[in-house]
Amino acid sequence: CEDTCCKSWAVAVDPKIQRVYRRVKGNFGKKLRQAVDFKQGCFRMSEKGCFFLDTEGLCEIYQKLGAERMPKTCQRYPRHMEDYGQLREYMLMLSCPEAARIILGNPKEDRFILLRKGKSVKTDGLLADLIKARETAFFLLKDRNHSLESRAAAVLSLAHDIQNRLNVGRKEEIPEISLRYTNGKELLFEKIEKSMRKEYLGSRYAARKACMEMLKGLETVIPKWPVLLTRSMEILYRDGREAYLNRRPAFLKCFQELAVPGEHFLISFVYTYFLGSIYDEKLWNKAAFCVFSYLTVKELCFARWLETGSVSPQDMVEIVHLYSREIEHSDRNLTTLENMMEGHKILALESMFYMLGEEISQ
Repeated sequence: CEDTCCKSWAVAVDPKIQRVYRRVKGNFGKKLRQAVDFKQGCFRMSEKGCFFLDTEGLCEIYQKLGAERMPKTCQRYPRHMEDYGQLREYMLMLSCPEAARIILGNPKEDRFILLRKGKSVKTDGLLADLIKARETAFFLLKDRNHSLESRAAAVLSLAHDIQNRLNVGRKEEIPEISLRYTNGKELLFEKIEKSMRKEYLGSRYAARKACMEMLKGLETVIPKWPVLLTRSMEILYRDGREAYLNRRPAFLKCFQELAVPGEHFLISFVYTYFLGSIYDEKLWNKAAFCVFSYLTVKELCFARWLETGSVSPQDMVEIVHLYSREIEHSDRNLTTLENMMEGHKILALESMFYMLGEEISQ
């Protein structure tokens, strides 16, 4: 793996596996016990990463003891599990380069989703309504008759309308909203694309730059991320607004080739985060975070294009997996960004429409 998860990250060793390691005999057993911090319940790491990563980048525990004796974290990753009451869902994490290649590179619409439901259970109430809303979001995102930016704006609009009902305790109206967005899709896109042409709070350049600035104060999870962010912002903004806007149309023509990977990125994030609003009833925060993340990835792709003269699917895989590692593997970063989506003018619905609307306005 070109960016192995066996480096830099702390790997938890669950109690059951600790007991197994205490009983392993021979030199490998000694190595296991030396490498595990039993008090902290994790592996000790060397400067090169996990002690069990061999010269070929493969896991010695897997080779000598089998997959069932690896820590649960290692067995599951890059699979991720979320529980919503009786409902359990699984997904692949974009922080793994290979998982990112599978998700972004698959030409099928959503076949990359690992498993929609881990248990066959009946869902009702708000959870059932949110599942339906998420299905409506998928329906909108897959409509390739419209630009991906228009589709992302439609998802924001859906979440905004549902959030308004959640705020005033009118949850019973949520199914009707999802139905309206499904049945009245074409009229919806017409209205949204008209709204996307309207100016809001100055230039798109200033709005996007402000969004990138928000990322600078986050916790550093991997050393590569601040290097990528700082370098990209320097390339994007050092020559000012006019140069940025003059160079943008040529990039947008190139970026059209990445519309399908972009669509899959958004579907993956919507799949992962939408249902989390069952716990805090903040669907807008989740939806806005998904679109904010897409805008960030697009901006980083613009920087790569400015630096090299091109941006390929593999470039997007690299950018997405680094973004995912930095954001999704830090509860602090996730919480910070989701909270930013609420009450910040630059991230209001009209402003998000405006940032998405450049292709509509060309």
